Amino acid sequence: VPILALNYMDRVLNKLPISKNNLQLLAATCTFLASKLREPSTHALQPEILIYYTDNSITKRDLMVSLNFILFDL
Repeated sequence: VPILALNYMDRVLNKLPISKNNLQLLAATCTFLASKLREPSTHALQPEILIYYTDNSITKRDLMVSLNFILFDL
C-alpha cells in the first residue's frame, strides 16, 4: 500500500501545484485510495483512522472532496 500511495502522490504532484498546507491532506487521500484499491474488503483503512493519524487536521469531508478531485485528475 505505501508504494502505491507514493505513486499516486507523485502523479498528482507532477500534474498539479499543491501548497504545503495541503500536503498532509494529499498524503492521507493517496493512502486512503491505495488501501481501498489494495484491500476492497473491510480491511481497508477507514477515514476516521486517517483523521486520527493527522491529529484531526483534516475532516472526512476534506478527504472525500480530495479523493473525488484526485480520481478525476488521475
